[in-house]
Amino acid sequence: MIWVARLLVALFGIIFVVVGIGTMLDPSTLMNDFGLVSPDYDGRSSVRADMGAFFVCSGAFALASLFPGQRHWLLGAIALFGVAFLGRLFGVFMESATQGIISLMLVEAACIAVLVFAYVVFGMHKRAAQAEIGTQTVEPETRITETEAVKPVTAEPVTNKKNPVS
Repeated sequence: MIWVARLLVALFGIIFVVVGIGTMLDPSTLMNDFGLVSPDYDGRSSVRADMGAFFVCSGAFALASLFPGQRHWLLGAIALFGVAFLGRLFGVFMESATQGIISLMLVEAACIAVLVFAYVVFGMHKRAAQAEIGTQTVEPETRITETEAVKPVTAEPVTNKKNPVS
């Protein structure tokens, strides 16, 4: 199961980064996909910066989580897609839901589900690895006994060796 999660996260991460870089290089492609019509410089610049950054960051977070012990990076990608989903949901309540909006919400929900699945699986894998390490035997010379671990520290009286008190 860990390899399925890793493969999905790697695939999503690469796709997100590619879409983000593509948006930065040519924002009109994504603008057409999302129904945005703003041919002026300000509109393209905003799409390039905002949507490009969204995808590059979520992809980078996903890819960073693939390193051992770094699953917390998935929380950034989950948060980005979660807030995007909530923004679309808010838009549905404020205006109306179209087929395009519903399709995008389904894609975002699927991304969230896969990223949460990977976060859980990575955590289970980490706990299993820690449990395996915890069951290994320790050599007797390096083992600390219970009495040594809780032995109280006592202070010895300080004496002046040059001028002892008689």
